[in-house]
Order: sequence, then structure tokens, then C-alpha cells
Amino acid sequence: MKADNYTDIPSTGSWGNRSGFISNTTFAATPIGTEVELTKLPPGTELTDLHVVFDALDTGGLSTISFGWKYEDGSTGGGAAVLATAVGTGAVGDYRAAFKPIFFSKEVILTATTGNAVVTGALDVDIDYTFRGTL
Repeated sequence: MKADNYTDIPSTGSWGNRSGFISNTTFAATPIGTEVELTKLPPGTELTDLHVVFDALDTGGLSTISFGWKYEDGSTGGGAAVLATAVGTGAVGDYRAAFKPIFFSKEVILTATTGNAVVTGALDVDIDYTFRGTL
């Protein structure tokens, strides 16, 4: 499943080459274990922040979403929950992942994976990254 829409917000100049990305996804009775591809990041990108805002995604309050990444070429590395594991989404929420900046030497796809309950509602993901170039 792909995100419904996204906006890339590049920034250069006195602030450097830090950029932002906003992804919006609307779930409609989406099953457990569904992977949403939020965006692709090119080689030479350093991921610095992940901020998520969401509706109450299930009526029982049990739903979760994990955030991770996978290599676009299918090689091993990353994982469905390496950025955030089982974030509770059963109530309206606002979550910021805690991780050190991650440098990607190959193209990656950032993902969100549903867990614990069928989900319905909106998920907005805001990331910050810096393009450092390939080394």
C-alpha cells in the first residue's frame, strides 16, 4: 500500500540542505500487518527526525503502528520497526521517534506497518532529513 499523498519540502541556503517530508494516509478497515510505503529517500540521505500525528485508529484502543525502512533494491537491512516499535494508535495521538541520525548509502523506502487491530482513520507522518551526498 502506498501513502495517499505526500509533499517534499526541500530547503537550501543559509539553513543548509535540510529538508522535510509530509505523508498523509487514510486507512479504511485496513488489516493487521499492512505495510504502507511512505516515501523513498535517495542514497546519501541522513534521516534526522520522525514525527507522527494520528486519529484514534480503532474503536477498541488496541491498534499499533511500527515505523521502519527497507532497501529499495530488496537487499537485507532495515526492518519494519527499526525507527519505532508498536506505537499505540488506539487513541488520538502525537508521537516523535527517538533515534540517532541514520545515514543511508543506498535508496530506502520508509514504511509504516499496522499491528494488533484493523485500522480506520488518518495517519500523518512528518520527517526531517539532510542530503549529505554519497561517500
